[in-house]
Amino acid sequence: MTAYSDSLVMGAMENLGEMADSAVDLFGHPLDVFWEAFAASAVAREVEVGSPFAIMGKTGVELAVEVCEQSGLAIPDDLRCLCQKPLLFLSRAYWCGWILAFYQWHSGRSFSEISRRLPISTVQNMYGTYHEQSEERFAEAADEILSSPTPGR
Repeated sequence: MTAYSDSLVMGAMENLGEMADSAVDLFGHPLDVFWEAFAASAVAREVEVGSPFAIMGKTGVELAVEVCEQSGLAIPDDLRCLCQKPLLFLSRAYWCGWILAFYQWHSGRSFSEISRRLPISTVQNMYGTYHEQSEERFAEAADEILSSPTPGR
């Protein structure tokens, strides 16, 4: 059962990919620190319910700024420079945000629950195996991890 309409999922995936990539590449935050802040944020809760405001109304960079503001993480002084630097959409951080947006939508679980049982470091380690496979194959692997007695391994 999905969390919201499938017409919004690709927008969520692209935005969370851009958000994660921006947090790492442009803002300089470690992905695990940023993702923990995201999972606990109001931004995550908006995405979880398919809020068009979070999925289509803002860019990934704007979502990263909101997460940083809500959590107290640093934001670059000159945000105008972010518009001039190309984002690395094929980065590992981008893929992690992109695939976790899909998994959250697919599973209906909250980002907080997913992150507790499937740490972003584990997702990063899954990149080599799953980034060229279907989203559904990643979801199957994630389901196996979340249902194991020792999640996150």
